[in-house]
Amino acid sequence: MNYSILSGPGLLALLRQEVRNPDCEACFAVAYLGAGLHERLEMKDMTKVKIVCDFVSGGTNPEGVKEIQNLGGCVRHLDGLHAKIGIVGKRLSFVGSSNLTENGLSDLGTNKQFQRLERSVVFDGVDPKVAVDFEQFWEAAAEITDNMKKSAKEAWARRLRHRAIEQTRKAKPALSDLLRHSPATLDSLGFHMMVCHELHSKDEPKLEKAEKELSEVNSVPLEAWWGQASVPDKGVFVDYTVHSGNDPKCNKLYRRDKKLWDDIGEGEDSFQALRKIKSYKGVQCKKKDEDILWSGFERYKKEVLSKNADWDERAPVWFLLSELSDYID
Repeated sequence: MNYSILSGPGLLALLRQEVRNPDCEACFAVAYLGAGLHERLEMKDMTKVKIVCDFVSGGTNPEGVKEIQNLGGCVRHLDGLHAKIGIVGKRLSFVGSSNLTENGLSDLGTNKQFQRLERSVVFDGVDPKVAVDFEQFWEAAAEITDNMKKSAKEAWARRLRHRAIEQTRKAKPALSDLLRHSPATLDSLGFHMMVCHELHSKDEPKLEKAEKELSEVNSVPLEAWWGQASVPDKGVFVDYTVHSGNDPKCNKLYRRDKKLWDDIGEGEDSFQALRKIKSYKGVQCKKKDEDILWSGFERYKKEVLSKNADWDERAPVWFLLSELSDYID
């Protein structure tokens, strides 16, 4: 049987040509499905399309599966599937490296950082081994359930978070730029803001003693908040101290993780372990960020916090940093 070796775009062009025949049946077994497959194949009706994929591991976009199902296509889940094979009508079958995703069917994809250069062996006709393999995968695969859909959605969200974190780590963007353009990335990274008033001088020795004890207990240099037991067990905090005269000082970034560093004490006499850091996943808090964040906080305080009847301006306050995204210039 004659064959050719095609790139992702080459395979897409050939698939698009074959599925134009309204009587053409298409069968695919691939690890991952992306959104917009029907648009790439220029198909408005997918009632003669059967696809097996690994739906729940995080590589398949649940929206892509939903789109295919809405157009009448049938999609099943096969745990651990990594093959990429297909049969389209009676004139084409293939085996290769291309998933049915944007990256799999193009040389670039939207995101160059995650681009893939794919190759597929395309047969002029239905290769018997490809046909047998597809039928075996199809019979072994399971119908997609609501529980699978929930798992797939959660896994896909984790994948997007991981991708955003990797992009951030490599790009090293300004904190304020992330706040303007990608506040969801800050949520993924666990960024918060903490604002406290200056500690009374008579209480400073007690805090210093607690910080020394925390450092000894955890065997690393640590600082502490006092009596903030409600703060998240894990996160990165842009920390501000308000001094007399309402003069704010940014103490830069602190990381908190109770799995790494134990707190000490209880209730009002509890001390929360913090470690000062220069950056987190490539994100730093620079001088321009300090001023922009504080200006945003002042507006947030006026328009949101002060309207709460229980708001005490002297009390410490913490919140997700992304909440300031609508309050910065």
